[in-house]
Amino acid sequence: SSWTFDFSFTESLKRYGRNIDPVVALSYVREINKTFVDQVEKYEMFLDVMKDLTARRLAT
Repeated sequence: SSWTFDFSFTESLKRYGRNIDPVVALSYVREINKTFVDQVEKYEMFLDVMKDLTARRLAT
């Protein structure tokens, strides 16, 4: 499962009332990637949750 950080993610966050700097958000995703480098399934689960949030399939 691959996921790219793009402008639509930032726009999605704004819809939730969160004005998040895309550079900070990307840095966070990279840190999660480093943390779970040996646990690919957990990292992919994190990405799936992020995709669901972006698509508004999960409530915050």
